[in-house]
Amino acid sequence: MTEKFEQEALDKFGKAFIRKARDLTILEEFRRIEGEGKGVISKKIYENLKDFSSEQRLAIKKLVVDAIDGALDNFLWLLEESDEFELVAYHEDKTLPLKNISDGLSVDYWNFVDSELLTS
Repeated sequence: MTEKFEQEALDKFGKAFIRKARDLTILEEFRRIEGEGKGVISKKIYENLKDFSSEQRLAIKKLVVDAIDGALDNFLWLLEESDEFELVAYHEDKTLPLKNISDGLSVDYWNFVDSELLTS
C-alpha cells in the first residue's frame, strides 16, 4: 500500500471518528443541558439543571467535553496498546492496521479534534 493511501485512511478515520463519536455526542449532551432533548432521560437531566445559571451550565458543558475527550482518547490508547483488538482500514484484499501508520492513535486523536464547540 502506498504512503498516500495510508495517510488518507488515517485521515478518513479521524474525521469520521470526531464527527460521529465526539462531536455528535457532545452536541447531544449540550441539547440535554439546555432542555432541548426529547427523551425521558433528557427531560430528567434538564429537570435537575433548569435552575442553574448560564455560567454553571457552561461549566457543565466544559466538563462534558473533557469527559468525552478523555474517554475517546483512552479508547484509542486501548486499541493502540492491545494485541487482542485492532482498528484496520481495508484496501482491496488487504487490511491496514491504523496503529502501524499512526504516531499513536491517542496522540493523533488530538490532531483529529478540529472543532471548537465552546468558543464563548
